[in-house]
Formats: sequence, structure tokens, C-alpha cells
Amino acid sequence: MEPGPGGSFGGPVIRDKTFYFFSFQGTRQVNGLTGASSLTLPPIPLDRSAASLGRVFAGQKGARGGTAIAADGSNINPVALALLNAKLPDGSFVVPSPQIAGTGVNYTVSKPSRFNEDQYIANIDHQFGSHNHVAFKALIANQPTYKPFGSANVPGFGSTQDFKDRIFSLTDTHILSNNLVNEARVGVSRVLGVVIPDATVLLKDIGMQRFNSADYPDIPLITVTGAFAIGYDWLGCSTRTGDGMDAVLAACAGDTSALVGQSGVGKSSLIRRLVPKADIEVGELVREEEGRHTTTASHLFDLPDGGSLIDSPGVRDFAPAIDRLDSGHLGFIEVARLAPECRFTDCRHMREPGCAVITASEAGTMHPRRYESYRRLRRLFEELTEARGPQKRNR
Repeated sequence: MEPGPGGSFGGPVIRDKTFYFFSFQGTRQVNGLTGASSLTLPPIPLDRSAASLGRVFAGQKGARGGTAIAADGSNINPVALALLNAKLPDGSFVVPSPQIAGTGVNYTVSKPSRFNEDQYIANIDHQFGSHNHVAFKALIANQPTYKPFGSANVPGFGSTQDFKDRIFSLTDTHILSNNLVNEARVGVSRVLGVVIPDATVLLKDIGMQRFNSADYPDIPLITVTGAFAIGYDWLGCSTRTGDGMDAVLAACAGDTSALVGQSGVGKSSLIRRLVPKADIEVGELVREEEGRHTTTASHLFDLPDGGSLIDSPGVRDFAPAIDRLDSGHLGFIEVARLAPECRFTDCRHMREPGCAVITASEAGTMHPRRYESYRRLRRLFEELTEARGPQKRNR
């Protein structure tokens, strides 16, 4: 790991009225272990001409049989010959040659994986009066991750996962009375991501063609059993047309697989295509809203070609481990310090009369933003506690 930049600053814009806070945190990580590969390669010579390859592999057949290679290499498939002669931008061959002679592992390479994150957080709070507070919060994060190896185990077929988070919220809080508080909140949350392959060698470069080359111009996954794998492993499918479902079934055959993702992305629709007899509800996607929980529990389905598939509920929210929170102050040191001064010993510090925490927040001795965070966590804590039921709460 390499140290990343970071820092924060903030303060009042208008005394006792408007506060701002801004922070930046950068992360830079390099991992050489995940980008290492050791292989046992066939004795491919550096001279990749048909004649040279014929001399080395004359009479040999593939692992599943087929035509033996001619001594002069004249019957080597032209696409295979072009692939063996294809080179990466650094001048090395796409299909490498052994680094040492002899049996066993004869080729080792290490290309580090890299993870970078730049995270920006901004808060602006304005107190219109003792009973009205507005807060704007923003989080922007860029998280590019480079993986040198995917399905391939030789260099040249890595990918960059370029993910971005964009979260904005605006909260308007009105204290109408000791017993009535109105909070209006609007927000936008977007998780953006794209996977960008290295794409150093394309299908057209080696004379290979396939029906969907316009959509997937990269070399597909090609595996030489016991030796090496090159290319990208893509599974494109459509629940609307049924295209690509056979490939998904083949990939899942014999194993237990799970569908995991955000609500509304189509996991249940995919299950219905793969397991036609499955009695599973599919919800309508409302584009203006978050995905809805059509699936509320995990289910295990047997696949027609063998193997199993688990359909899991979508992910929308994250909740803290409430068993580890002190029910009195929820980890807020200001609340823990002020709580003994409250009129009631069981004060929740939400709207109770004589609450020292509320008084401190209104007076500015406890930062309003901190108190607002406490109120949100308190509501969530009580919702989760109630959902667990009396037996679990009394443990």
C-alpha cells in the first residue's frame, strides 16, 4: 500500500448560523500477489513461422485428437498462426514462450493490481432559527481498480473497473413543538460503473470472426488445457429475447451459483428464464425510484443441466450492528456527557422536555450536525430493535 493524500477543513461561515465541512481522502494500493501467474507452457519457439512450429510440434495432436501437425507446419490454421504471432504493445508475444527449459513450471510473470480511490465529502449546515435547520451533504468518490488477470492467466487481458459514487442529500428539519418534529429529506444516489478491457489485440487483428464481433471485438476466452488461457470471458444474455441463456446455464452447470445485486436489476427475471418452472414473482421496474424488493428471501433452484442457483434479495440499505451500540448514547460522546443533566433518566434526546442534549444543540455547544446524525441513528436503532422482537431484545 502506498500512502494517499488527505485532509479536511471547515468552520463557521456565519457565526452560530452557517457551518461548512470539507474533506478529501485518497487511497493508493498496489498488490503484487494477486497479479502473479506461474504456468507450464508448451515449448513454443521464438520463431513463430509455420516451418519453425512444424519442426517443433510435428506429428502432435490436440488433447482431444484431431489432425496431426505437418512437419512443415503447412496445415496450421491461419488464425492460430496469426494468434501465435500477435504481439502486445510492449513487443512481447500474446502467447508467451517458456522462460526456461525443462519440465514443470517454466514461465512466471507478475503484474501488480492497483486500487485508487479519491473520496470527497462536503457538508453545509444552516440554522435559520432554534426550530429550523437545513443540511446539505454530498459524497463523490472515484474508485478505479486495475486487475491484470481475469479469466486469462497471461498478460495483455487485464481490465479496469471504473466505479463512481455520487450521493447528495438535502434535509430540512422543523421543530414544531416539544412533541412534533417535521423532517423533509430529498436525495440522489447513483453508483456508476464500467469495466474497460485492455483490448490490446482484437479479433480483426488475427482474422477471427464471430456473430457478435461488433459488440464484443476482443479475443474470446481460449484455453489450452494444462497450459494457458487468453482472451476475455463474456456472458451476454437477454431475459427479454432469451439470447445467451444456454451459455449462462453451461457456466453454472455442476456448481452452486448465486445471483447478487441491487434491487430491480433483473435477478428474478433471469431466474424465470433459466428455471421456467420456478414459481417466482417479477416486479415492475420503476425507473424514477429505487428498485423494489420483489424477492424477500433467498431461494435455491435446481438447474435443468445440473447445479443449483440461489436467488437472493436485492441490496438497498445498510444497517449497523445494534448489539454493539450503547442504547443510551449510541456512541456519541457529547450525548454521553450531557445525558446525566437531562430531566428524565431514560431520556431518548429526541423531543423530551428538559433534555440537556437538545438544549446544547440549540445553544450551539453541541454541533447541530452531530445532533442531527444522532437523531438519524436513534431512529434507525429503534426501528431495528423493534423489528427483532421482544425475545431478541432481551438477550
